[in-house]
Amino acid sequence: MFCGKMEYVNVGDIFRKLHQLSVINLIKTTSFYSQLIFRMIQ
Repeated sequence: MFCGKMEYVNVGDIFRKLHQLSVINLIKTTSFYSQLIFRMIQ
């Protein structure tokens, strides 16, 4: 049971890090495209 708990914690950490990376990438791409659109409008 203890080993299973440890594995569960590791998997949770991995999912958390992946989620943070995806959110950061989403923010970067969103800001990049918004800048492109802003330049095109001007």
